[in-house]
Amino acid sequence: MPTNPLPPGPPAPSPLGRYRLLSPTASIRVSPVVLGGINFGDAWKDYIGACDEKTCEEILDYFFEKGGNLIDTSNNYPFEESEQRIGAWMKTRDNRDQMVIATKYSAMAPRACTPRSRPVSGKLQTEYIDLVCLQFSGSCVSVVACNLPTTAYLRCCSTNP
Repeated sequence: MPTNPLPPGPPAPSPLGRYRLLSPTASIRVSPVVLGGINFGDAWKDYIGACDEKTCEEILDYFFEKGGNLIDTSNNYPFEESEQRIGAWMKTRDNRDQMVIATKYSAMAPRACTPRSRPVSGKLQTEYIDLVCLQFSGSCVSVVACNLPTTAYLRCCSTNP
C-alpha cells in the first residue's frame, strides 16, 4: 500500500473546520455550516433586531476561530449593511483569502445587474466574490447577459415557483 509523502495537516479546531467540496464541479472547500449574515446591521431592527458592529465582529471572530469559512450575505441584507460589515471585518483581520463569500443579488431584470448598480466587491472590500446567486423575477437568465465583478462561481435562478 503506498504511503502519503505529505505530512498530515493540522487537526481542525472544531467540526466546523472539517471542510467539504462545495459541489462536485467546484474545486472549493467550505465549512459544513454556512454563517448567514442576514442579521448583520441595524436597518431591520424593528423586524429582526439589531446587530451592532461589535456584535457582528464577535460572531464572525468566533465562527472563524472554530474553522468556519463560508459566509452568506445579500444586497438586501439589511440594506447592504451585512456586506459592509463582513467586508470591514475581513479587511481588519486580513483573512479574505481564507474565507468563501456567497452573496445574492435580486433584481427585476438582467440589465439591472451592472457594476454601476451593483458594486458588491466595493461593499465587501474585496477584488472577487466566490459565489454569486442572481435572482430575477421571471424566467432564468443568461449568465452572458450580466456584467459582474470577478466571480469564481455563478448560479442564476428565478424567484418564481
